[in-house]
Amino acid sequence: MKNFISIFYFILFVSFIYPATSQEGISRLDLDEAIDILAKVEFQFPAEALEFCESDDGLPGPNDPQFATNASRFITEHPIPPADRQELNLWNVRNMASRQLKCLAYLAKERQDARHEVASLCVMQAMRLQWMLPINSGNHNDRIDQTFNAAVGALSFTGGLLQNSVTKEMDSYEVATQWLRTGVGQFTSYDKRGNENERKMAKALIEAEAVNNKDLEIHGSEQAFFSQIDLEHPDMHKVAKNLAVGNLQDAKQAYVDALSERFSSKLGWPDINSLKELDIADADDNCRNIFVLRAHMFRRVDFGEEVDWAKVIDNDIESRVWMNAHPWILTLLTAHQATGNEKYVKHLCRLFNSWYETSPPTFKRTSAQWRTLEAGGRSGLKWGVVLLELSQHPTFKRECLFNMARSMMDHGKYLSMYAANGSNWLQVESSGLACVALLFPEFKLSSLFYNTAMKRLAWVNAGAFLPDGFQSEGSPHYHRFPLTTMSSALKLARYLNKPIPRSLLEQYEKGVEAMQYIAYPDITLPMLSDADPERFPAVEVMEAGAEFFERDDFRWFATNGREGRPPLQPSHDFTHAGYCVMRDKWGPDGQVLIFDAGYFGSGHQHEDKLNFVYYAGGRELIGDPSIYSYKSDEFEPYWRGSWAHNTIVIDGLTQHRALGPPEEMPDPDRRFVIGEHFDFGEGWYRRAYSPRNAPLWGGKAQDREADKNAAIRDVQHQRCIFYLKGQYAIVCDRVLGEGEHQVDLLFHPAPIIQGEGVNRKALAVQLEINPNNSVVTRETDHTNVAILPAQGERFETLDIIGQADPVRGWFALFAIAPSHDIIYRCHQQLPLHFETVIQALPPGEHEIKKVQSRQVISEQSAICAALTFNDDLFLISYDGPEEMTCGEVRFHGTALLLRTDEGGGGYTQAFMVDGKQLTIDGELVFSTENPTPTRSFDLW
Repeated sequence: MKNFISIFYFILFVSFIYPATSQEGISRLDLDEAIDILAKVEFQFPAEALEFCESDDGLPGPNDPQFATNASRFITEHPIPPADRQELNLWNVRNMASRQLKCLAYLAKERQDARHEVASLCVMQAMRLQWMLPINSGNHNDRIDQTFNAAVGALSFTGGLLQNSVTKEMDSYEVATQWLRTGVGQFTSYDKRGNENERKMAKALIEAEAVNNKDLEIHGSEQAFFSQIDLEHPDMHKVAKNLAVGNLQDAKQAYVDALSERFSSKLGWPDINSLKELDIADADDNCRNIFVLRAHMFRRVDFGEEVDWAKVIDNDIESRVWMNAHPWILTLLTAHQATGNEKYVKHLCRLFNSWYETSPPTFKRTSAQWRTLEAGGRSGLKWGVVLLELSQHPTFKRECLFNMARSMMDHGKYLSMYAANGSNWLQVESSGLACVALLFPEFKLSSLFYNTAMKRLAWVNAGAFLPDGFQSEGSPHYHRFPLTTMSSALKLARYLNKPIPRSLLEQYEKGVEAMQYIAYPDITLPMLSDADPERFPAVEVMEAGAEFFERDDFRWFATNGREGRPPLQPSHDFTHAGYCVMRDKWGPDGQVLIFDAGYFGSGHQHEDKLNFVYYAGGRELIGDPSIYSYKSDEFEPYWRGSWAHNTIVIDGLTQHRALGPPEEMPDPDRRFVIGEHFDFGEGWYRRAYSPRNAPLWGGKAQDREADKNAAIRDVQHQRCIFYLKGQYAIVCDRVLGEGEHQVDLLFHPAPIIQGEGVNRKALAVQLEINPNNSVVTRETDHTNVAILPAQGERFETLDIIGQADPVRGWFALFAIAPSHDIIYRCHQQLPLHFETVIQALPPGEHEIKKVQSRQVISEQSAICAALTFNDDLFLISYDGPEEMTCGEVRFHGTALLLRTDEGGGGYTQAFMVDGKQLTIDGELVFSTENPTPTRSFDLW
């Protein structure tokens, strides 16, 4: 009869290859022995636990005469849904916990009917609870309810019952222990939360079967480690031989030798390193315990003689993230690969062992060195690379390899016990857990780890990625982050020929595809919403995508255009994330304007609706200052509020979408049309403006109440952007409301980046404000940008840089760097509108063309605007298609741009949005009864 480890591998094969005919991947034919254990064992069940049971879980009570009949046909009538199904069903945690307790109560009695069927249902439900319970608990009081206590009790009792019914040498002992470990760990991690009576019942279930607390420990002795290894695995025979004669030291050496051989480069392992940046200066500093922390900050820290891995710097809990995520391990590895200098391997081992010895895994969930996000990132994105690159290096093999293997087992246990309830955290945690299983198949728990990881990844990706492929948090940084870790797991799974859920591959491919459209022409990512304070490259993600899917467009980005070909359409519509990506062409000399006209985001959001960024001439020209730290300090309202974004502020108040009802997605107010020569986007902000005293996370109740009471709710902002590809953009703003208000129109000229690696810094651009209130940067060696208001005389123009109180004029780029906030301020009666031209200028060029507002008449009294830029004429109706007249031009549509030739000899081209009719100098030049969203044509 096959043991549990064989069963689990067969489970995985069947579940992913034949999803329509399997139940949670379990083949009933291969579970006879496991079912026998639960079907035959005698035990006592605490009757009071039946208070947890529900009446609508699909089964009657355990004393019902029809219980056995119903239980035996339950799965036939209610098949287990795929892991990526999001809707409610009878296989959610609440119903499974209830059914599990009923089944256990039934088996505890001396009944003979359908005992095997009931035991089979128990095993299936325990497996599903193992991966679902942790992601349905989370670190929130409101989730510690009856469902939680019923689930931890049911899983713990099942695990304890099975653990006490098999010998310790059996693989099923480790599986049962992990079920028990997960249930007990969840229960103790959320101690004293929830209903006291419910906790007493859960505790009674946990204690009903004797618990071997020593075996529940995550990090045990070396002997315990070897007891959790399948010594029948093909490359473990020398380990088994030495253990059989009690020679632990030789067994350790045999194990290290086996791993070194397994991870040998001659076996053709895939390249799973997606962080290849070479920085020798940074590596040299790491050798002296000096690190540049780059998780939500960019600061140099000298730890002195010993690294304190638990150190919190400047009261910022995120300050220890960088150290415990272990990116420094790849910095040292890359330096060794580039130079051959052995000191980098020496210090890599020294630092790893320092962390290993001072950071043992905690049984309870923690936010310190074993925070689940960093645990997943270490095991999935960092350590796997080191194992595949250095396992044959004498120093690493001697000093680190055994400890890293032991810790990888610890990571598997811990990440199975604890997980986030969604978002990038669960994506990274699950990817790391999969890597543990794939790299260490000899762990008796590896099949459980892999099953748990793949189920969770399929589940989370179904919600973490929007239908347009963008990660639901709406941040390019938090889109890239989980993809890098996921790529490691997927590459290893494919190399080892392990099953991967089809939905997971589809979501991953869409996520990689989204990266190419949101990336700047230099294939870095804009810092929209939360991001670490630097622009990260997208190349590594594209390389992984190209390798996995063999797509020409992925390969074009991965090779910087040397191979493959880019997508046919440079511009792109993220219909659900809300980004309107306006691009003139592919390649490093291209331009892109990204207009954020939609979704707030599921996390890491900024109050920046209708914000935009603009890249041209090889650098970012109008940027998003992003965020430097996750502290709730005086900078937080600036980074996350409207002041740090290219939008408007009303009466000094920022957008505050949290004060409104849930958003619709896709945004019904948003419009984006893509043309051959131009793109046009439209969006609205119709929600509250408030002081935003309360930070995004946490905050005091009185601050939230103050924000609500001080909110302005009757002002709306409409923005349209007309981008003439490769030439310039016209930003059109209308503010609706009543009474007089102070309106601030904000622009953030991006700083210049100088230096390399950790020595990079951001310097504010040189600029001047002209008498007509136009602003132009004055850089000799870098592309310049002109900000040209059509109604410049209406505004007071402010240039604020590096202001502390209130915080204004900063960029989160390698530091909290002073940079320009350009503010166009007016006090006027609403409604009002204003238009601004944004144009890139070559290095050293500062001469700007004149922008002038023109009178326009609407036949239907719509709100319209007109301007000339040099000799080009632009018309827009903010109310949609209308008939407008400006001088000799009559146009029916939403927007029109008439271009002139360089000699100013008259209009030569027409670009129309919803154009129905165009007359110039009394001559009808275009007419149709079926307007199209975009139309371009030559005149005369």
